[in-house]
Amino acid sequence: MDEFDNVAAQLGAAHTIAMTKLDLASAEQRRLARESIVGFNPLAQVVDADSVRDRAREAFGDTQADPLHEWTAPSFQRESRRALLHPRVRIFCARSRDTPDWEQTLDWMENISGALGECANPVQT
Repeated sequence: MDEFDNVAAQLGAAHTIAMTKLDLASAEQRRLARESIVGFNPLAQVVDADSVRDRAREAFGDTQADPLHEWTAPSFQRESRRALLHPRVRIFCARSRDTPDWEQTLDWMENISGALGECANPVQT
């Protein structure tokens, strides 16, 4: 599958498509991009907001909160970290105890990507 097919498949299946780098686009370019997105995937929610904060709120605003967890941050890590979990998004941070060489880092990244499958492969532009 070439890069275009990969991007087309992901955009066609997306529930939400966020327009980014909007500071570089004119109002007409934004309008055309929005029309293109709606034409390509009419069922997707199109996020067209100027600021990163507004885009995040619009993209995740309809997400149902996990009823077991509050959406407020705990007193700096004294409470359970699960209170910060989002129902659809996970972010992981890993640190090495020493400084690995570049080849070790690449091997490690490939192993993580292989273990997580296609969900770990971002669209590259």
